[in-house]
Amino acid sequence: MAVDTTQIGSVYDSLETKIKATLDEQWNNGRLTGSDYAQVLSGTLTQAMQLAVQSVQNQPTIDADIATKNAQKTLIDQQKITEVNRGTFIARQTTAYDDKLRIEEAKQLANIMGMFGAGGTALPTGLNTTTLNAIAAITP
Repeated sequence: MAVDTTQIGSVYDSLETKIKATLDEQWNNGRLTGSDYAQVLSGTLTQAMQLAVQSVQNQPTIDADIATKNAQKTLIDQQKITEVNRGTFIARQTTAYDDKLRIEEAKQLANIMGMFGAGGTALPTGLNTTTLNAIAAITP
């Protein structure tokens, strides 16, 4: 992965300015003396450089995390819509299942009537009415 040194420089410059302002304030208030000032400045500037490099190196990860979070939010929003419409979907499935059962019942009754007719026997009482009602239930 290529590291953009311009970005590192910008982050470092910003941190250095803030560090120097804080240390100068401590110097002016007499809380830091010559050698302490130099040690603190050296240590904090070293850490500032490390932080600048780390922040620039981690930027693609941060961008990927943001993209992932956005994708998750979109998925959750779509799932909410699905949950809201789930009752309608289940009702439609139940209706389709009931329609298939009515069609199958009418087919079976029509086959039974055909078998009675082919065998030359009289239809049982009510079979004709039941079959015609089943056929009427599936036709518009």
